Amino acid sequence: MKPFSKFTFIDKIKTVGDKNEVDKTMHVILIVQQIFGLQILDPKWTWKTSGLKHCMTACLTVYVLYGTYDAVEKVADVELIAEACFTFILISARIFKACLFANKKYTFRKLYLLSKTSILDILKTESENTDGSLQVLKKGQRAVFIFFLVIVIPFSSYIFTALLSYIKGNRIPVSKTTSILMPLSTPYFEIGCILHMISMFQIGFIILVVDLWFVFLMLFYCMASDNIIKILKVEKRGLEEDKKQYADRLNRSLKNFYEAHVKINEYLNTMSEMFRWLAAIPLYMVTICTCLILLLMSKKINWAFTSTTIPLFAEIFVFNWFGEQVKSKAYKLKLSLLHFDWLSLQYKDRKSYHIIVCYMNKNFGIKTAFGNELSFITMTSVLKASYQAFTVLQTLDD
Repeated sequence: MKPFSKFTFIDKIKTVGDKNEVDKTMHVILIVQQIFGLQILDPKWTWKTSGLKHCMTACLTVYVLYGTYDAVEKVADVELIAEACFTFILISARIFKACLFANKKYTFRKLYLLSKTSILDILKTESENTDGSLQVLKKGQRAVFIFFLVIVIPFSSYIFTALLSYIKGNRIPVSKTTSILMPLSTPYFEIGCILHMISMFQIGFIILVVDLWFVFLMLFYCMASDNIIKILKVEKRGLEEDKKQYADRLNRSLKNFYEAHVKINEYLNTMSEMFRWLAAIPLYMVTICTCLILLLMSKKINWAFTSTTIPLFAEIFVFNWFGEQVKSKAYKLKLSLLHFDWLSLQYKDRKSYHIIVCYMNKNFGIKTAFGNELSFITMTSVLKASYQAFTVLQTLDD
């Protein structure tokens, strides 16, 4: 009998290409996607094959939306209204992200296949030691662990508060801005709270699953870029080596660099296509949520509510940090070409070198659907827009 282990789960989950260490690293995320009907790496996945799960999700979403509306319909408390708005924002973000993610299934499959074939090959062949290709996988595993902490910790404050009150005999819902739409007697109250908890984790998982894929795939790109730079680090001409032999060695390195760069550039272009809209959603979410937090802070600080917005700020920081990394890696690649001993190439090979240099002068980055590149400049612009919106609302309130 096959032992019960994490690998028995991943064996049941289908992905594009042959199974390898990448599938094993991301097995937890693949299982989460399978549970929520978004395992689009399965070549047989369609909206119809996972239709029942999506119908259940839609029913749960309508239930929570109506419960939130019912709870704050006749409330004048700014704090409760802000928290209800945050619930609506999260639900809308989950819907948009799930739909965009699923509709990009072919692009995502291509991207995933590139990561576990071409990019992984670069990591393996250009690593200085046998463990070099495993570094990105270890970082991916750490990212999965952090991913769960980011989801569990913010929502735990709501759940623990509800559980403690329940133990003491007080029946309060998981979120005070969402009604359970049921009597407070057993078992209706318990059923309502369980549905709310499922909804909370479902929203968090679906939103952050997409972000985690972005992080994992960008780690592949960054480490592959670092490895490509090593290709151009050619040892100087030896005493027993003539000029032609040295020139041939330089030309081979330049050719290998070009072939590897074509692969990671195709990978980056596919990344840009995949996350064109998915990277834009956190920008609008943070703009609205920052404005809400500032409005609340002007009245009274709600630490429970503020803690749930931490993942959003982490999300926008990570997206834009990797956007900066793309620019940084492109600059380092240009620099490595400039330091390359191209003068020792044969005359016929220098033309190839100049063509590569001209190509490398292009701007490399990830653009959102709004036309702005992911960078710290974009992040500060979003926060600035949030503050400006807050000041306008404050003026209207006064």
